Amino acid sequence: MNALILVILAMGYGEARTDILSQTVTYMELSSDEMIADSIFEELKDKADAQQHPWNPWVSQFFPCVKEEYENTGLYEFLLNMPKGAVLHVHPSAMGDYYALFDLVSMRDDCYFDPSNGSFELFMDSVPESDWLQVSEMLASASDEAAMRDSLIDYILIDEADEYLPDVWAEFEQMFGRVGGLFADPAVAYHYVYQALYVYALMDNVQHIELRAHTPSGENVEFYLGVVDSLADQGIDISVRIIYCDSRYLFPGETIENFRERITGSMKAAADLMAQYPGIVVGADVYSEEDKGATAFYMAPMMEEACEYSMAEYGFKLPLFLHDGESSFPTGVPDTPVSLFGPYPGNVNNNVIDAYLLGVERVGHGIELAKLPELAVMYAEEGIPLEICPISNQILGYTPDLRNHPAVPLMRNGVRISINPDDPAMFGYTGVTFDFTVAVLAWDLSLSDVKRLIMNSIEDAAMTDSEEDELMSLWQGKWDEFISYTIGSNEDVPGF
Repeated sequence: MNALILVILAMGYGEARTDILSQTVTYMELSSDEMIADSIFEELKDKADAQQHPWNPWVSQFFPCVKEEYENTGLYEFLLNMPKGAVLHVHPSAMGDYYALFDLVSMRDDCYFDPSNGSFELFMDSVPESDWLQVSEMLASASDEAAMRDSLIDYILIDEADEYLPDVWAEFEQMFGRVGGLFADPAVAYHYVYQALYVYALMDNVQHIELRAHTPSGENVEFYLGVVDSLADQGIDISVRIIYCDSRYLFPGETIENFRERITGSMKAAADLMAQYPGIVVGADVYSEEDKGATAFYMAPMMEEACEYSMAEYGFKLPLFLHDGESSFPTGVPDTPVSLFGPYPGNVNNNVIDAYLLGVERVGHGIELAKLPELAVMYAEEGIPLEICPISNQILGYTPDLRNHPAVPLMRNGVRISINPDDPAMFGYTGVTFDFTVAVLAWDLSLSDVKRLIMNSIEDAAMTDSEEDELMSLWQGKWDEFISYTIGSNEDVPGF
Protein backbone atom coordinates (compact mmCIF):
# COMPACT_ATOMS: atom_id res chain seq x y z
CA MET A 1 0.00 0.00 0.00
CA ASN A 2 1.20 3.53 -0.77
CA ALA A 3 3.21 4.94 2.17
CA LEU A 4 1.22 8.20 2.17
CA ILE A 5 -2.05 6.25 2.48
CA LEU A 6 -0.62 4.35 5.44
CA VAL A 7 0.29 7.65 7.11
CA ILE A 8 -3.21 9.00 6.56
CA LEU A 9 -4.84 5.85 7.96
CA ALA A 10 -2.65 5.96 11.03
CA MET A 11 -2.87 9.67 11.76
CA GLY A 12 -5.98 10.96 10.07
CA TYR A 13 -5.98 13.17 7.00
CA GLY A 14 -5.67 16.55 8.71
CA GLU A 15 -2.93 15.47 11.07
CA ALA A 16 -1.04 13.75 8.23
CA ARG A 17 -1.27 16.86 6.10
CA THR A 18 0.08 19.04 8.91
CA ASP A 19 2.92 16.60 9.53
CA ILE A 20 3.93 16.54 5.87
CA LEU A 21 3.88 20.35 5.68
CA SER A 22 6.01 20.64 8.79
CA GLN A 23 8.63 18.38 7.21
CA THR A 24 8.75 20.19 3.87
CA VAL A 25 8.35 23.84 4.93
CA THR A 26 10.69 24.89 7.73
CA TYR A 27 10.85 28.38 9.18
CA MET A 28 13.30 30.19 11.38
CA GLU A 29 11.98 30.87 14.84
CA LEU A 30 11.02 34.52 15.22
CA SER A 31 11.07 36.71 18.31
CA SER A 32 7.83 38.20 19.59
CA ASP A 33 8.65 41.53 17.93
CA GLU A 34 9.52 39.79 14.66
CA MET A 35 6.18 37.96 14.78
CA ILE A 36 4.38 41.30 15.02
CA ALA A 37 6.45 42.57 12.08
CA ASP A 38 5.59 39.38 10.19
CA SER A 39 1.88 40.12 10.66
CA ILE A 40 2.44 43.58 9.17
CA PHE A 41 4.45 41.99 6.38
CA GLU A 42 1.64 39.52 5.58
CA GLU A 43 -0.88 42.37 5.44
CA LEU A 44 1.32 44.21 2.95
CA LYS A 45 1.54 41.04 0.83
CA ASP A 46 -2.26 40.72 0.92
CA LYS A 47 -2.66 44.33 -0.19
CA ALA A 48 -0.22 43.81 -3.06
CA ASP A 49 -2.08 40.65 -4.08
CA ALA A 50 -5.38 42.54 -4.01
CA GLN A 51 -4.01 45.05 -6.54
CA GLN A 52 -3.51 42.30 -9.14
CA HIS A 53 -5.74 40.29 -11.42
CA PRO A 54 -5.91 36.83 -9.81
CA TRP A 55 -5.35 35.01 -13.11
CA ASN A 56 -2.68 37.36 -14.43
CA PRO A 57 -0.52 38.44 -11.47
CA TRP A 58 2.52 40.62 -11.91
CA VAL A 59 4.89 37.70 -11.28
CA SER A 60 3.61 36.01 -14.45
CA GLN A 61 4.19 39.14 -16.53
CA PHE A 62 7.40 40.45 -18.12
CA PHE A 63 9.08 42.50 -15.38
CA PRO A 64 9.66 45.72 -17.36
CA CYS A 65 5.93 45.86 -18.09
CA VAL A 66 4.96 45.80 -14.39
CA LYS A 67 7.96 47.39 -12.65
CA GLU A 68 5.96 50.45 -11.57
CA GLU A 69 3.18 48.30 -10.16
CA TYR A 70 5.64 46.57 -7.84
CA GLU A 71 7.18 49.91 -6.89
CA ASN A 72 3.84 51.42 -5.90
CA THR A 73 3.16 48.91 -3.13
CA GLY A 74 3.69 49.07 0.60
CA LEU A 75 5.45 45.71 0.30
CA TYR A 76 8.14 47.23 -1.91
CA GLU A 77 8.62 50.09 0.56
CA PHE A 78 8.91 47.59 3.43
CA LEU A 79 11.56 45.57 1.58
CA LEU A 80 13.41 48.70 0.45
CA ASN A 81 13.91 49.72 4.09
CA MET A 82 14.84 46.19 5.21
CA PRO A 83 18.59 45.53 5.73
CA LYS A 84 19.47 42.89 3.14
CA GLY A 85 22.90 41.66 4.12
CA ALA A 86 24.95 40.73 1.08
CA VAL A 87 24.52 40.84 -2.68
CA LEU A 88 26.61 37.96 -4.00
CA HIS A 89 25.96 38.15 -7.73
CA VAL A 90 26.08 41.39 -9.71
CA HIS A 91 28.11 42.59 -12.69
CA PRO A 92 29.63 46.03 -12.01
CA SER A 93 29.13 47.54 -15.47
CA ALA A 94 25.40 46.69 -15.20
CA MET A 95 24.74 47.33 -11.51
CA GLY A 96 23.97 51.04 -11.56
CA ASP A 97 21.53 53.46 -13.19
CA TYR A 98 21.80 53.76 -16.98
CA TYR A 99 19.37 56.68 -17.08
CA ALA A 100 21.67 58.65 -14.78
CA LEU A 101 24.73 57.48 -16.74
CA PHE A 102 23.23 58.67 -20.02
CA ASP A 103 22.28 62.05 -18.56
CA LEU A 104 25.81 62.44 -17.17
CA VAL A 105 27.51 62.05 -20.58
CA SER A 106 24.91 62.93 -23.20
CA MET A 107 25.67 66.66 -23.30
CA ARG A 108 29.41 66.20 -23.60
CA ASP A 109 30.91 67.20 -26.94
CA ASP A 110 32.83 63.92 -27.14
CA CYS A 111 29.82 61.63 -26.63
CA TYR A 112 28.80 59.89 -29.86
CA PHE A 113 26.33 57.27 -31.06
CA ASP A 114 26.75 54.75 -33.88
CA PRO A 115 23.31 54.10 -35.44
CA SER A 116 24.59 51.01 -37.27
CA ASN A 117 24.92 48.98 -34.06
CA GLY A 118 23.48 51.18 -31.30
CA SER A 119 26.84 51.76 -29.58
CA PHE A 120 27.92 54.78 -27.54
CA GLU A 121 31.47 56.07 -27.20
CA LEU A 122 33.38 58.88 -25.52
CA PHE A 123 36.01 60.02 -28.05
CA MET A 124 38.19 61.82 -25.53
CA ASP A 125 41.42 61.96 -27.54
CA SER A 126 40.32 61.31 -31.11
CA VAL A 127 37.83 62.30 -33.78
CA PRO A 128 35.12 59.74 -34.61
CA GLU A 129 34.50 58.39 -38.08
CA SER A 130 31.79 59.99 -40.20
CA ASP A 131 29.07 57.46 -39.33
CA TRP A 132 29.14 58.42 -35.62
CA LEU A 133 26.58 61.02 -34.54
CA GLN A 134 27.10 63.51 -31.73
CA VAL A 135 24.54 62.74 -29.02
CA SER A 136 24.15 66.34 -27.83
CA GLU A 137 23.38 67.41 -31.41
CA MET A 138 20.84 64.60 -31.82
CA LEU A 139 19.05 65.75 -28.68
CA ALA A 140 19.19 69.45 -29.55
CA SER A 141 17.83 68.96 -33.06
CA ALA A 142 15.07 66.53 -32.09
CA SER A 143 11.47 67.77 -32.25
CA ASP A 144 10.87 65.94 -28.96
CA GLU A 145 14.07 65.84 -26.91
CA ALA A 146 12.60 63.61 -24.20
CA ALA A 147 11.44 61.07 -26.76
CA MET A 148 14.87 61.12 -28.43
CA ARG A 149 16.53 60.56 -25.03
CA ASP A 150 14.29 57.57 -24.35
CA SER A 151 14.88 56.11 -27.79
CA LEU A 152 18.65 56.27 -27.31
CA ILE A 153 18.53 54.78 -23.81
CA ASP A 154 16.45 51.92 -25.24
CA TYR A 155 19.62 50.63 -26.91
CA ILE A 156 21.09 49.77 -23.51
CA LEU A 157 17.92 48.53 -21.77
CA ILE A 158 15.70 45.48 -21.93
CA ASP A 159 12.24 47.08 -21.84
CA GLU A 160 8.62 46.32 -22.66
CA ALA A 161 9.31 46.24 -26.40
CA ASP A 162 11.78 43.37 -25.93
CA GLU A 163 9.32 40.91 -24.36
CA TYR A 164 8.95 38.79 -27.49
CA LEU A 165 12.45 38.97 -28.94
CA PRO A 166 13.34 35.66 -30.63
CA ASP A 167 16.77 35.71 -28.94
CA VAL A 168 16.77 38.01 -25.92
CA TRP A 169 20.26 36.82 -24.94
CA ALA A 170 21.72 38.14 -28.21
CA GLU A 171 20.21 41.58 -27.55
CA PHE A 172 21.22 41.48 -23.90
CA GLU A 173 24.88 40.69 -24.57
CA GLN A 174 25.16 43.31 -27.32
CA MET A 175 24.24 45.90 -24.70
CA PHE A 176 27.51 45.38 -22.85
CA GLY A 177 29.36 46.47 -25.99
CA ARG A 178 26.98 49.35 -26.63
CA VAL A 179 27.38 50.88 -23.19
CA GLY A 180 31.05 50.03 -22.62
CA GLY A 181 32.35 53.07 -24.48
CA LEU A 182 30.73 55.40 -21.96
CA PHE A 183 33.21 54.20 -19.34
CA ALA A 184 36.22 55.28 -21.41
CA ASP A 185 36.58 58.36 -19.20
CA PRO A 186 37.83 57.21 -15.76
CA ALA A 187 35.92 60.09 -14.17
CA VAL A 188 32.65 58.78 -15.63
CA ALA A 189 33.43 55.23 -14.54
CA TYR A 190 34.25 56.47 -11.04
CA HIS A 191 31.03 58.49 -10.78
CA TYR A 192 28.96 55.56 -12.03
CA VAL A 193 30.43 53.03 -9.59
CA TYR A 194 30.34 55.52 -6.70
CA GLN A 195 26.66 56.28 -7.29
CA ALA A 196 25.82 52.59 -7.71
CA LEU A 197 27.48 51.57 -4.44
CA TYR A 198 25.95 54.61 -2.74
CA VAL A 199 22.49 53.40 -3.76
CA TYR A 200 23.16 49.81 -2.66
CA ALA A 201 24.54 50.90 0.71
CA LEU A 202 22.32 53.84 1.61
CA MET A 203 19.09 53.50 -0.36
CA ASP A 204 18.83 49.72 -0.73
CA ASN A 205 20.31 48.91 2.69
CA VAL A 206 22.92 46.37 1.53
CA GLN A 207 25.94 45.82 3.77
CA HIS A 208 28.22 43.79 1.48
CA ILE A 209 28.54 43.27 -2.28
CA GLU A 210 30.54 40.89 -4.47
CA LEU A 211 31.29 42.03 -8.01
CA ARG A 212 31.75 39.75 -11.04
CA ALA A 213 34.41 41.88 -12.75
CA HIS A 214 35.59 41.10 -16.28
CA THR A 215 39.34 40.28 -16.27
CA PRO A 216 40.26 43.02 -13.78
CA SER A 217 43.83 44.28 -13.41
CA GLY A 218 45.48 45.45 -10.24
CA GLU A 219 44.61 48.99 -11.31
CA ASN A 220 40.93 48.00 -11.53
CA VAL A 221 41.04 46.53 -8.03
CA GLU A 222 42.59 49.75 -6.70
CA PHE A 223 39.83 51.67 -8.46
CA TYR A 224 37.10 49.76 -6.60
CA LEU A 225 38.94 50.07 -3.30
CA GLY A 226 39.24 53.80 -3.88
CA VAL A 227 35.50 54.13 -4.39
CA VAL A 228 34.83 52.17 -1.18
CA ASP A 229 37.25 54.42 0.72
CA SER A 230 35.58 57.55 -0.66
CA LEU A 231 32.19 56.29 0.48
CA ALA A 232 33.61 55.48 3.91
CA ASP A 233 34.91 59.04 4.15
CA GLN A 234 31.28 60.14 3.76
CA GLY A 235 30.15 57.79 6.49
CA ILE A 236 28.75 55.22 4.04
CA ASP A 237 30.01 51.71 4.74
CA ILE A 238 29.77 48.78 2.35
CA SER A 239 32.34 46.01 2.01
CA VAL A 240 33.31 44.80 -1.47
CA ARG A 241 34.82 41.61 -2.84
CA ILE A 242 35.83 40.96 -6.45
CA ILE A 243 35.45 37.72 -8.42
CA TYR A 244 37.63 37.57 -11.53
CA CYS A 245 35.59 36.64 -14.62
CA ASP A 246 36.11 35.81 -18.27
CA SER A 247 33.72 34.83 -21.05
CA ARG A 248 33.02 31.22 -22.02
CA TYR A 249 32.45 32.35 -25.62
CA LEU A 250 34.84 31.76 -28.47
CA PHE A 251 35.57 35.33 -29.59
CA PRO A 252 35.51 36.29 -33.31
CA GLY A 253 38.78 35.22 -34.87
CA GLU A 254 39.85 33.28 -31.77
CA THR A 255 41.08 29.74 -32.36
CA ILE A 256 40.25 26.83 -30.09
CA GLU A 257 43.82 26.80 -28.86
CA ASN A 258 43.68 30.54 -28.20
CA PHE A 259 40.49 30.02 -26.22
CA ARG A 260 42.08 27.35 -24.04
CA GLU A 261 45.09 29.57 -23.41
CA ARG A 262 42.84 32.54 -22.57
CA ILE A 263 40.70 30.67 -20.04
CA THR A 264 43.72 29.02 -18.40
CA GLY A 265 45.52 32.37 -18.32
CA SER A 266 42.52 34.13 -16.80
CA MET A 267 42.15 31.53 -14.07
CA LYS A 268 45.86 31.88 -13.24
CA ALA A 269 45.56 35.69 -13.34
CA ALA A 270 42.73 35.41 -10.81
CA ALA A 271 45.09 33.50 -8.50
CA ASP A 272 47.79 36.14 -8.99
CA LEU A 273 45.37 38.92 -8.03
CA MET A 274 44.16 36.94 -5.02
CA ALA A 275 47.74 36.75 -3.82
CA GLN A 276 48.25 40.47 -4.49
CA TYR A 277 44.93 41.50 -2.88
CA PRO A 278 44.14 38.86 -0.26
CA GLY A 279 40.63 39.10 1.09
CA ILE A 280 39.55 41.43 -1.72
CA VAL A 281 39.90 39.33 -4.88
CA VAL A 282 38.33 36.06 -3.80
CA GLY A 283 38.10 33.68 -6.77
CA ALA A 284 37.33 33.08 -10.43
CA ASP A 285 34.34 32.55 -12.71
CA VAL A 286 33.33 32.19 -16.35
CA TYR A 287 30.12 33.67 -17.68
CA SER A 288 28.07 34.39 -20.85
CA GLU A 289 25.19 32.29 -22.18
CA GLU A 290 25.99 28.70 -21.24
CA ASP A 291 24.21 26.97 -24.09
CA LYS A 292 26.24 28.90 -26.70
CA GLY A 293 29.59 28.75 -24.94
CA ALA A 294 32.07 26.30 -23.52
CA THR A 295 30.71 23.81 -21.02
CA ALA A 296 32.12 23.38 -17.52
CA PHE A 297 33.20 19.88 -18.60
CA TYR A 298 35.21 21.33 -21.48
CA MET A 299 36.88 23.95 -19.29
CA ALA A 300 37.50 21.63 -16.32
CA PRO A 301 41.11 20.80 -17.31
CA MET A 302 41.89 24.52 -17.62
CA MET A 303 40.41 25.25 -14.20
CA GLU A 304 42.21 22.30 -12.64
CA GLU A 305 45.49 23.51 -14.11
CA ALA A 306 44.88 26.94 -12.60
CA CYS A 307 44.05 25.37 -9.22
CA GLU A 308 47.32 23.40 -9.32
CA TYR A 309 49.13 26.62 -10.24
CA SER A 310 47.64 28.57 -7.34
CA MET A 311 48.52 25.81 -4.90
CA ALA A 312 52.09 25.55 -6.16
CA GLU A 313 52.68 29.30 -6.33
CA TYR A 314 50.70 30.58 -3.36
CA GLY A 315 49.65 27.65 -1.21
CA PHE A 316 45.91 27.96 -1.78
CA LYS A 317 43.46 26.36 -4.16
CA LEU A 318 41.79 28.85 -6.47
CA PRO A 319 38.14 29.22 -5.32
CA LEU A 320 35.58 28.86 -8.13
CA PHE A 321 32.28 30.77 -8.22
CA LEU A 322 30.84 29.47 -11.48
CA HIS A 323 27.97 30.65 -13.64
CA ASP A 324 26.37 27.26 -14.23
CA GLY A 325 22.93 25.72 -14.55
CA GLU A 326 21.45 28.85 -16.21
CA SER A 327 19.67 26.94 -18.93
CA SER A 328 16.41 25.43 -20.10
CA PHE A 329 18.04 22.36 -21.61
CA PRO A 330 17.51 18.90 -20.13
CA THR A 331 20.25 17.10 -18.27
CA GLY A 332 21.58 13.69 -19.25
CA VAL A 333 23.96 11.93 -21.61
CA PRO A 334 24.52 14.06 -24.73
CA ASP A 335 23.67 12.67 -28.16
CA THR A 336 26.97 13.98 -29.51
CA PRO A 337 30.39 14.50 -27.90
CA VAL A 338 30.47 17.59 -25.68
CA SER A 339 32.66 20.24 -27.28
CA LEU A 340 33.44 23.89 -26.89
CA PHE A 341 30.41 24.67 -29.03
CA GLY A 342 27.87 22.35 -27.45
CA PRO A 343 25.49 21.28 -26.31
CA TYR A 344 22.89 22.65 -28.70
CA PRO A 345 19.07 22.42 -28.52
CA GLY A 346 18.05 18.79 -28.32
CA ASN A 347 21.15 17.99 -26.28
CA VAL A 348 21.89 18.71 -22.65
CA ASN A 349 23.35 21.02 -20.01
CA ASN A 350 25.21 19.19 -17.25
CA ASN A 351 27.17 22.14 -15.89
CA VAL A 352 25.80 21.89 -12.33
CA ILE A 353 27.22 18.35 -12.21
CA ASP A 354 30.66 19.48 -13.29
CA ALA A 355 30.57 22.50 -10.99
CA TYR A 356 30.05 20.10 -8.11
CA LEU A 357 32.92 17.87 -9.25
CA LEU A 358 35.17 20.93 -9.55
CA GLY A 359 34.52 21.76 -5.89
CA VAL A 360 32.72 25.02 -6.59
CA GLU A 361 32.32 27.50 -3.69
CA ARG A 362 29.02 28.89 -5.00
CA VAL A 363 27.03 28.52 -8.20
CA GLY A 364 25.69 31.51 -10.08
CA HIS A 365 22.03 30.74 -10.91
CA GLY A 366 22.15 26.92 -10.79
CA ILE A 367 18.46 26.53 -11.66
CA GLU A 368 19.15 23.30 -13.58
CA LEU A 369 19.83 21.66 -10.22
CA ALA A 370 16.05 21.21 -9.78
CA LYS A 371 16.19 18.58 -12.56
CA LEU A 372 18.70 16.50 -10.60
CA PRO A 373 17.11 15.80 -7.19
CA GLU A 374 19.84 13.43 -6.00
CA LEU A 375 22.51 15.99 -6.84
CA ALA A 376 20.40 18.67 -5.13
CA VAL A 377 20.58 16.57 -1.94
CA MET A 378 24.36 16.56 -2.29
CA TYR A 379 24.40 20.35 -2.74
CA ALA A 380 22.19 20.69 0.34
CA GLU A 381 24.26 18.33 2.48
CA GLU A 382 27.53 20.02 1.56
CA GLY A 383 26.07 23.53 1.86
CA ILE A 384 26.93 24.61 -1.69
CA PRO A 385 24.89 27.79 -2.25
CA LEU A 386 23.07 29.03 -5.33
CA GLU A 387 23.02 32.71 -6.23
CA ILE A 388 19.44 33.12 -7.45
CA CYS A 389 18.59 36.10 -9.68
CA PRO A 390 14.79 35.91 -10.17
CA ILE A 391 14.21 38.95 -12.40
CA SER A 392 17.18 38.09 -14.61
CA ASN A 393 15.92 34.51 -14.93
CA GLN A 394 12.53 35.76 -16.07
CA ILE A 395 13.76 38.42 -18.50
CA LEU A 396 16.24 36.02 -20.12
CA GLY A 397 13.49 33.48 -20.70
CA TYR A 398 14.14 30.72 -18.15
CA THR A 399 11.13 31.27 -15.87
CA PRO A 400 8.48 33.40 -17.61
CA ASP A 401 6.12 32.81 -14.68
CA LEU A 402 8.13 33.33 -11.52
CA ARG A 403 5.73 31.16 -9.52
CA ASN A 404 7.36 28.21 -11.31
CA HIS A 405 10.92 29.23 -10.47
CA PRO A 406 13.13 26.21 -9.61
CA ALA A 407 14.45 28.01 -6.54
CA VAL A 408 11.23 27.21 -4.68
CA PRO A 409 11.56 23.39 -4.51
CA LEU A 410 15.32 23.69 -4.07
CA MET A 411 14.95 26.07 -1.14
CA ARG A 412 12.20 23.98 0.48
CA ASN A 413 14.46 20.93 0.26
CA GLY A 414 17.42 22.47 2.01
CA VAL A 415 19.54 23.96 -0.80
CA ARG A 416 21.02 27.25 0.32
CA ILE A 417 20.03 30.20 -1.85
CA SER A 418 20.43 33.96 -1.78
CA ILE A 419 18.58 36.66 -3.74
CA ASN A 420 20.58 38.75 -6.23
CA PRO A 421 20.03 41.25 -9.08
CA ASP A 422 22.59 40.10 -11.72
CA ASP A 423 22.43 43.00 -14.26
CA PRO A 424 19.76 45.38 -12.94
CA ALA A 425 20.89 48.45 -14.92
CA MET A 426 20.00 46.68 -18.17
CA PHE A 427 16.66 45.63 -16.72
CA GLY A 428 15.72 49.20 -15.77
CA TYR A 429 16.32 49.24 -12.02
CA THR A 430 19.04 49.51 -9.38
CA GLY A 431 19.66 47.48 -6.24
CA VAL A 432 18.10 44.19 -5.13
CA THR A 433 14.76 45.29 -3.61
CA PHE A 434 12.80 44.44 -6.75
CA ASP A 435 14.25 40.92 -6.73
CA PHE A 436 13.15 40.44 -3.13
CA THR A 437 9.71 41.82 -3.98
CA VAL A 438 9.08 39.47 -6.88
CA ALA A 439 10.40 36.52 -4.86
CA VAL A 440 8.13 37.30 -1.90
CA LEU A 441 5.03 37.54 -4.09
CA ALA A 442 5.85 34.66 -6.44
CA TRP A 443 6.93 32.21 -3.74
CA ASP A 444 4.67 33.42 -0.88
CA LEU A 445 7.67 33.95 1.39
CA SER A 446 7.16 34.71 5.06
CA LEU A 447 9.33 37.16 6.98
CA SER A 448 11.04 34.10 8.43
CA ASP A 449 11.92 32.94 4.91
CA VAL A 450 13.25 36.36 3.99
CA LYS A 451 15.36 36.54 7.12
CA ARG A 452 16.82 33.11 6.33
CA LEU A 453 17.69 34.18 2.77
CA ILE A 454 19.44 37.30 4.05
CA MET A 455 21.40 35.34 6.63
CA ASN A 456 22.36 32.86 3.88
CA SER A 457 23.84 35.73 1.89
CA ILE A 458 26.03 36.73 4.84
CA GLU A 459 27.05 33.19 5.79
CA ASP A 460 27.88 32.37 2.15
CA ALA A 461 29.85 35.53 1.42
CA ALA A 462 33.50 35.13 0.45
CA MET A 463 34.87 36.11 3.85
CA THR A 464 36.88 34.78 6.75
CA ASP A 465 34.93 33.60 9.78
CA SER A 466 35.80 36.73 11.73
CA GLU A 467 34.71 38.98 8.84
CA GLU A 468 31.46 37.05 8.57
CA ASP A 469 30.83 37.42 12.29
CA GLU A 470 31.44 41.15 12.03
CA LEU A 471 29.11 41.49 9.07
CA MET A 472 26.43 39.40 10.76
CA SER A 473 26.66 41.54 13.88
CA LEU A 474 26.37 44.72 11.82
CA TRP A 475 23.36 43.37 9.94
CA GLN A 476 21.70 42.07 13.13
CA GLY A 477 21.84 45.53 14.67
CA LYS A 478 20.26 47.06 11.59
CA TRP A 479 17.66 44.27 11.48
CA ASP A 480 16.64 44.87 15.09
CA GLU A 481 16.28 48.59 14.38
CA PHE A 482 14.20 47.80 11.32
CA ILE A 483 11.87 45.51 13.26
CA SER A 484 11.42 48.16 15.97
CA TYR A 485 10.76 50.82 13.35
CA THR A 486 8.24 48.59 11.57
CA ILE A 487 6.30 47.96 14.75
CA GLY A 488 6.46 51.59 15.84
CA SER A 489 5.31 52.98 12.52
CA ASN A 490 2.29 50.63 12.53
CA GLU A 491 1.12 51.10 16.11
CA ASP A 492 -2.05 52.82 14.97
CA VAL A 493 -2.95 50.14 12.43
CA PRO A 494 -6.04 48.20 13.58
CA GLY A 495 -5.08 44.79 14.86
CA PHE A 496 -1.48 45.71 15.77
